Amino acid sequence: IWTPRDTIEITAELRYTQEQKNFDYAKSLTGYYATGPFPTTNLEIKEPFTNWSPGVTLAYHPADTQTVYVKYVQGFHAGGFNNEVNNPALLAYESEDAENYELGGKAQFLDHRLTVGASVFYLRIDNALLPMLDESKAFGQAGLKVELFAAGKYKSVGAAGTALTDEQ
Repeated sequence: IWTPRDTIEITAELRYTQEQKNFDYAKSLTGYYATGPFPTTNLEIKEPFTNWSPGVTLAYHPADTQTVYVKYVQGFHAGGFNNEVNNPALLAYESEDAENYELGGKAQFLDHRLTVGASVFYLRIDNALLPMLDESKAFGQAGLKVELFAAGKYKSVGAAGTALTDEQ
């Protein structure tokens, strides 16, 4: 976290993911990949998936009990293998790559016993692993999120939240 001024914070993040996926099946006489009793061909695939995912958040604190922020972050979900197909060329699927944009704020009231937060966001996923009718393989979602957190006089706690989303 870098604080160029008392009211401004800049947070940078960098995440590295490395995942090894293995696919080891035998091709049965029926032509499907399965662990059948009479395999005719063995199939063994090892695939590494790696990714660097950066992110940055800019936060402004107009008062000690208030924060307004804007955030950008990239995400990653490793690819893998689909054992439901009988064509080796179709076994592997690509990794999902995501980008998330968010603008929000939080405020505390009643001597820090009540916190209210709200944000709007847009999430885009490339190579999305969703059943689709077209070949775009891209998925977007926009939404609004509202959160409420309350602490009582004797440390009792309550929380509530909701989100409205729209797939794009």
